Amino acid sequence: MSDMMAELCLGLIIAVIGSTVAFLVARTSRALSKRRELANTIFIEDGIKDSIVEEKHPIWVVPGTWVEGDITAPKVRVAGLVRGNITASEAVGVLEGGSVIGQLSAPAIIIHEGASVEGDLFASRICVGGQVTGDVTASETVEVLSSGSIIGELATQHLLLCEGAYVSGITVETV
Repeated sequence: MSDMMAELCLGLIIAVIGSTVAFLVARTSRALSKRRELANTIFIEDGIKDSIVEEKHPIWVVPGTWVEGDITAPKVRVAGLVRGNITASEAVGVLEGGSVIGQLSAPAIIIHEGASVEGDLFASRICVGGQVTGDVTASETVEVLSSGSIIGELATQHLLLCEGAYVSGITVETV
């Protein structure tokens, strides 16, 4: 069996979209380390029950799939389900239909309308358009959009609430 066939058996499918090479990863996080230097984004398209650590490339958990384990990457986008903590050096986005059960930590976090998080959020800037059940801590700003809700303690320097936003819990101003 050739090396390429072995990679395909592991569930690694290379897709060329324009000039972007992307990896569609299935079944095993071991496949993530195979060729990560070639990919601009790593797409998780099938369930993974393991932690993912990626130093260079963004991770995207696509709709209809799941990850049971922690994710560490520069950027993480979740449109499926993640049961674990997410740590990003740049940003985390939970997209419409996405759900996270775990802690999020990054310089910037956005929870889109139709997304949900059950866990604590830690960032410099946080924007909530979906549902957050957990404590929210931002060193700079928290913005809650009209579609957003936070149930838990909120600590930030600046709080922006749009009409219709819902916050239930203790709000603490940080210095």
